[in-house]
Amino acid sequence: MPHFSAYAAETPDRPAYIMANSGEVVTYSSVRSQIESDCPFVEIVGGQAR
Repeated sequence: MPHFSAYAAETPDRPAYIMANSGEVVTYSSVRSQIESDCPFVEIVGGQAR
């Protein structure tokens, strides 16, 4: 299985997970956006934070 960032780039609109209680579908692109906004100082390269 490819690294999360590679898979997210290939399939941004696919569900990353579905919230059990609410049924909310969270896509890979929304997870990626949340990561980038929460951690703008972290550069992710091949699964390694620099």
